[in-house]
Amino acid sequence: MNIQIDNSSDNPIYLQIKNQIKAQIISGELKVGEQLPSIRFLAKELRVSMITAKRAFDELELDGFINSVQGKGNFVATQNKELIREEY
Repeated sequence: MNIQIDNSSDNPIYLQIKNQIKAQIISGELKVGEQLPSIRFLAKELRVSMITAKRAFDELELDGFINSVQGKGNFVATQNKELIREEY
């Protein structure tokens, strides 16, 4: 997974992470059922706080793009075709 953080952007970092993961899911780069990196690993890789990474994942889960399984991690959810069409 390739995520670029732009510190000069007007968007908060959690929103940049969320939007880039969402774009990768919509484009098919991330497949249904594929496991995402842990919040701790993502925060370390991007050099952001775990709270920031968790907020991005929480919002993706609320939007229906990922599923969180306690003790196992976060996975790309089965996508609703109407939702994806709306996003485009």
